[in-house]
Amino acid sequence: MLRRTVLVVISLLLIGVFTAAAQDAQTFTGRIDSKTPSVDFPLPLQSGDAVTLTVTAVSGDLDSTLELLDPSGDTVAYNDDIDYSAGNTNSQIAYIADEAGEYTLRVSGFTGQGDFEVIVEFGVAAPPPSSQPVGDATILEGTIDRRNPSVDFSLELQSGDTVTLTTAAQSDALDTTLELFDPSGASVGYNDDIDLAGGDYNSQIVYTADATGEYTVSVGSFTGTGDFELSIVFGAAAPPRLPGRGSTTSSGDLGFTEVLEGTIASTADEVDFDLNLEAGESIILQTQS
Repeated sequence: MLRRTVLVVISLLLIGVFTAAAQDAQTFTGRIDSKTPSVDFPLPLQSGDAVTLTVTAVSGDLDSTLELLDPSGDTVAYNDDIDYSAGNTNSQIAYIADEAGEYTLRVSGFTGQGDFEVIVEFGVAAPPPSSQPVGDATILEGTIDRRNPSVDFSLELQSGDTVTLTTAAQSDALDTTLELFDPSGASVGYNDDIDLAGGDYNSQIVYTADATGEYTVSVGSFTGTGDFELSIVFGAAAPPRLPGRGSTTSSGDLGFTEVLEGTIASTADEVDFDLNLEAGESIILQTQS
């Protein structure tokens, strides 16, 4: 017997901007070896602080990893290699704090050992893709490779918040996927290609939160590896797009998103949903099995 769960997503949008504060840069040093496989540094942040964390190996054969933990001890960002394909095995994270408190910056070794330096730049983020107006987007970075087939980012949302999530592969080899999970761990949005027919293999989700809590944005690969940027715009409406395969994104102008669920137990089954519309409203309906 065939049993499949079907999600129907209806999305309409709003507009807004994001800002962050700037401070002086900080430098930390340490060493990774057999006796010290990882080194932690406290990093006090205020809500809204933007930081770029960069690890540079200064001796030995150290291939570093970099992890950022929030005040509760949860991992909110991770990076192994800045550019593995180009041989840059240093690590870097760009992050914007969503709460005030003492974060932990953790440097470890994927392989090798040696001395390292960490530079913490406040108010600095990687430049957004050229299609994004400067100042409107929070930009996070990551790398998809054989050791990191997907990268997760924490995203705090309030009920009613609208966000546009957009990946931008930094190499032609990477075809990204993008998935959003709500605080309970349920998938509430997925997209592979913004415009498959037009050759845009980046990914985009526009979503309005129906619950307050910590969401998870997961960037993966349909094919290929490479670096990517993830743009997060709060309240921003992306221009209308033709959804690619597996898309649950849509666009409009009223700030509304609804997810409905149903179950198909056999090929003869069907599920009906009521949908109330006003004259002139534009919607896109997508199913996800």
